[in-house]
Amino acid sequence: MKPPPVIDLGDARYNLYGGLYKTPRFRLGQVVVDEVRGEVTIVGITDGKIPWPIGKTKRAKALVIFRGLAKAIRKESVTAIAYWWGVSTQTVTVWRKGLKIQGPTIGEQKLASAYGNHPKFAELVLAKAHETLQDPARTAKISAALRGKPKSAKATTKTRAAKIGAVPDRRSLALLVPRLQRENSGTMAGTATSLA
Repeated sequence: MKPPPVIDLGDARYNLYGGLYKTPRFRLGQVVVDEVRGEVTIVGITDGKIPWPIGKTKRAKALVIFRGLAKAIRKESVTAIAYWWGVSTQTVTVWRKGLKIQGPTIGEQKLASAYGNHPKFAELVLAKAHETLQDPARTAKISAALRGKPKSAKATTKTRAAKIGAVPDRRSLALLVPRLQRENSGTMAGTATSLA
């Protein structure tokens, strides 16, 4: 199985749309309020692209979710936060759940738009759709599901409407021609006798 097609946006996928995020001023040992974990004591700083204080509760150490980071989690894409703060996307997802953020953020909407506006996007989507439509397993499953079920009146009407004016196929012609010959034979015979 070949790998799924990839659209590379380069560094554009790491764009931050909520402004500049700076490392907050703090002192080691300072107690601050983390918006997810409550009160934490600052015990260090990360070495991410945006250095950020590390807070410790009674047992666990993690980035302190306050000020700029809390704002970024509410506005930016998961990919951008993971890149700039040096954490995994899974960690950012956990933070979003902790802050009760639902639905896409502005950063995620802009990232999705950037992917959708990419020149290769339509080509890749159509190729994937065509591949899916031609899948033998898919067509067999649909065929089995429909087998033995009558068509709805609406579907029958649409089918008939689509066939009006269409050129019949060989099978239809083979059934249609003898019937037309039988129907017209009586008319032709009647016309021939009336002319004599």
